[in-house]
This record gives sequence, C-alpha cells and structure tokens, in this order.
Amino acid sequence: MASIISALKNNKIAVALAALVAIISIAPHLWFAISLGEEYRGLYMTQAANELEYLGRVQEIAEGHWKVGSVPFVEYKSHPPFMPPSLLEIIFAIASKIFFISIPTVFIISKGVLPAVLFLLIYSLIRSAGRDSEETRWWALGAAAFAVLGYDLVDYRSVIGFLKGGRGPDEFLIWTRPINPVLGGILVFGFVAAVWRLYSQTVSLWRGRIIGGLLLSCGILSYFFSWGAMLSFLAILTLIAFLQKRWDMVKNSIWIAFIGIIISLPYWYNLWNASGNEGYIDSVMRNGLFITRIPILNKVTLATLAIFLFVTWLDDRKRGFNHFRRREQWWYVALSMIAVGLVVFNQQVITGRTVWPYHFVQYVIVLCVSALAILMSRLEWLPKLVTKFFTVGILLVSITFGIYSQITTYVQNADLYRGRQHYAAALEWLNANAVPECVVLTEEKRYVNGSILAFTRCNVYISNFWTFLLPTERLIHNQLVYMRLKGVTAATLDSYLQENYSNIMVSFLGMQVMGKTINYDDHQVFLNNLEENYRAFLKKDFLLELKRYRIDYILVEQGKSPGAQELIKNQKPIISSLQWELYKI
Repeated sequence: MASIISALKNNKIAVALAALVAIISIAPHLWFAISLGEEYRGLYMTQAANELEYLGRVQEIAEGHWKVGSVPFVEYKSHPPFMPPSLLEIIFAIASKIFFISIPTVFIISKGVLPAVLFLLIYSLIRSAGRDSEETRWWALGAAAFAVLGYDLVDYRSVIGFLKGGRGPDEFLIWTRPINPVLGGILVFGFVAAVWRLYSQTVSLWRGRIIGGLLLSCGILSYFFSWGAMLSFLAILTLIAFLQKRWDMVKNSIWIAFIGIIISLPYWYNLWNASGNEGYIDSVMRNGLFITRIPILNKVTLATLAIFLFVTWLDDRKRGFNHFRRREQWWYVALSMIAVGLVVFNQQVITGRTVWPYHFVQYVIVLCVSALAILMSRLEWLPKLVTKFFTVGILLVSITFGIYSQITTYVQNADLYRGRQHYAAALEWLNANAVPECVVLTEEKRYVNGSILAFTRCNVYISNFWTFLLPTERLIHNQLVYMRLKGVTAATLDSYLQENYSNIMVSFLGMQVMGKTINYDDHQVFLNNLEENYRAFLKKDFLLELKRYRIDYILVEQGKSPGAQELIKNQKPIISSLQWELYKI
C-alpha cells in the first residue's frame, strides 16, 4: 500500500489525467440520464459497436447460462460456446449480483473505469521502458492521451471531413465500447509490460513468467485479436533474443507460452468440442474467417516503422555510428511492438487463414504510438523545450478531440435514444410477466431484438447476432420469416434481393464474399435457392411455419411489420403504447 501511495504521489499529473479520461468517457451517459429526468427508463445510449450484444452475453451469464452457447435462440443453449465468455463478462455478471445493481449500470461504470486503467497502463509502460527523466514522463502522458482519447485522429480522411463541416463522429470513443477492445488493450499492455520487465531483468524470474503466462491465457480466453497481438509480440522478441543468443529470454518466452497454454486448456478443449458440431464450418465462415494468402500492408505500421528507423539513424549520427552495435534492450522491445503490425496482418501468407484482420488495427495503432514515445523519450539530445511543446500539443489536441467526439456523438443521438425510452414498458412487462425462457418475435433485428436480449430474460426468434454454433437451416428459416414480416411479396421479391444482395451474402457466406474466395456463380446458386424457398414459403400457413421453433410473443411496431397482421388479426394486445403492441402467440 505504501508503494502504491508513493507511486500516486510521484505521478500526480498522470492520475489527474486518468481521472479526466474517466470523466470524458462516462459523462455523456450520466448527462443523458440526468437530462431526461423522469423520462429516463434505463435504456442508456448504447451508441457503440456490438454494445447490445455484449449486454446480452453478460445477461445470459447472469441467468445461469455461463457457457454462452446461444444468447438469442433458446433451442441451442446447450451447444458448445463458439466464443466462450471472457473473464470480464463473468466479472460483470457477478458484480451485478453482489452489488445488487443492474448489468447496464455495471456497463456504464466500466466506461469510466476501464479507459482510465488503459491510460495508466500505457503511461506506466512508457515510463518503465523509457529513459528515467522528466522528458519521458511528458512523452508517456502525450502518448497515453493520444491512444485513449485521440485514437481516431489517425484516420486522417475522417478528420479532414470533420474539419470541412462533416457530420462528425457517430459512436462514442472506441475504448468506451464495453468488454472489447478495451479488455484486450488492458491485457496487451499488461503483457508487454510483464515481458519487458523480464527482458530488462527488473522482476523476479518466476513471478514474471507466471504473470506473463496468466495474461497470455486471459488473451486466449477473451479476444482473438488481443491474443494475436500478444503472441506476435512474444514471438518477435523471442526471435530477436535467439539471434542475440540471449538464451535466458528464449527460455522465459517458452515458459510464458507453456503457462499460457496450460491455463487456457479449457478453451482449447471447448474449441475441439465445438469443431465436432455440424454447424462449425459454416459458423466459422460467417464470423469472419478469410481463406486467403494475400498480404495486407497497414499504413500505420509502415509509417511508424519508417519514422522509428529514421529517428534511430539520426540518434546514431548524434552518438556515433558504433552505437548501432551497442543497441540497448528497450530498442528491441519497441521495435517488436511496431513489428506486431507486420505479423498480424500478414501471417495468412503462410497459414492461408486469418480472421477479420481489420480488428487488429485497434491494438496496432496504440502499440505503434507507444513505441515511438519510448524511442523519443530516449533521445538525450532533443531539447527539453521541444519535448514539452510537442507533447503538450498532443495532450491538448487529444483531450479536445476526445471531448469533441463524445459531445458530437451525444448531440447526434440524444433525441433518438430519448424516443427509444418508450420500449421500456414492453421490456419491463416481459421481465415481470413473461414465461421462463420466453421467445419474442419482432421485425426490427437490431435495436429492438438486441434490447430484448440485453434488458430482459427473454430470447428472440430472429436476430443478426450470429456468433454462435447455429445451423444454417435455422438462419435461412429466420431470413424467410423476416422477409415475410417485411411484407415482401412474390412481385417484389426480385427487387428486394437485389437491394439487399450484399447484406444477405455476407450474412450467410461471411468473409468469403469479401475475400473473393467464392465466385459469382456460387453466390447466384445461393440466391436462387433462397428465392425458390421464399416463393414456396409464401404459400404456407405463416403461423404453422413459425411454430417449427418456439415462439411465445410478438412485438409489432405501429406502421411496420405488414406481414404480421395475419398473425394478430382478431387478437387484443397484452400491453400496448402509441408506438407498439405486444401479443401472446
């Protein structure tokens, strides 16, 4: 405790900035609830990618389905989990029980806490690997602020668009997105810090190995992309140690990998078990597997590597050319952090397989920024005034952009979420009165379906939440049901399929479409079969077809779901509002 207090006192600015990060991150959600007053019904602004899906996963764990075999569909709860629950999802579910607070409240709190933790981890790593000086502190503050608050500034096209008066950001800061990527970021930087301490011999041998192995296993169990970044960093640094004949570090890496694999054996067992499921191959393809050997050149990685090598050459000139031969260990660690981008984006050249590689950008950008900060902090000849001027500029720009992103996203979406509060009555009724494991059918596949999974104990009939081992036949059935709810007729079928061609192809054939590993004829065969199936489906009794799978309720929004009218004619709703009606099937 004394050492923690001492560290806080010695890093007051970093702690203050971490608190500011927390405030910026959580402020829109607190203000939304305050500004709505009595109108607020607990449906907070889930304006981040996959937020409702993560809420649904944690709700599933809290309900006792800890394997997360199938969040949306009741029929497949016993399936092996395609994506097992992460440690943080389990912690969130347990926290909601222990502290008697709702899962959404836990999520909102995490939006302030987790980005601040990531900020401090990045700051600490740079302070540890950089030179012991005041300049290093400034570089660490600037890099951490840029990584957490100014992350989207790397996308220069969007920034130019904002400056020209474009719409502006439409999602809250990426590190406020629940569970991942922020959990992955915390694991990646915790892992890099642990390996660095082993590499620099500033931690006891077995303590470092165990911490490194534990973090690696958490990466395996939590998020493929963070695990890929961690494993790549370890492999690159191990190769460098091998070439340096640093057998101690090679041995440490082997122990870290071994411990990580042993602790994560349940994951590998589940993967083996899941691979035997008849829907495994289709599920893998739907959820992002590319079959390709095409290399990917990431501009951030290449630009950072060029800057890193140029500044290193400049530093060598200042110190004398022989300095290159006396390269210090921090340099290899920073180089490995940058080289992660080369490996994760191009390992498919050898393996022929990759999974939605663009998600690696989340960690590659932050690792590159941190590596440059470590290098810059080591330049003893750089004037202090230049360092302070540059890093303070980064701090101000990052904080300004972070605030701008949060405010812009809030302003653009506040009225939308204010209007969505009316769904709360239906969700509350389902929580209080619905039969156990109830199934609700509704046309709107994103927000309404997602909210049923996130805010109630019920399941849904159709969903675009497909990261599970699901039979393709069920998903095709759901597509037919969805089209009929939308009122697609035999006369409008061709135009509907043409207008929605891309979404349908990606939904069923996954990244094969984007990876161009299936030719046009294969696409057309699938589309022709779907068209034929739907024409036959139109001739069948809709209710009888629905009852092929469990269904208990149907939520019909006013003015929508024209195909649902034949299901609810001559029925009175259980509960209704001006916007929707809930019926018992």
